[in-house]
Amino acid sequence: MTNLIEAGADPSIADPQGRDSMAIARERKLPAGIIEKLESLQRKLPGRRH
Repeated sequence: MTNLIEAGADPSIADPQGRDSMAIARERKLPAGIIEKLESLQRKLPGRRH
């Protein structure tokens, strides 16, 4: 997942259940550093949900 984040993947794209990558990361209890990277990337991308 880190490679996708570093490549600039859009973390706001939802899965079929409507969960974005941050919701999935939290559900799976991923390390805080990964969740922080996702949050940071969402803030940087213009016109995104978060």
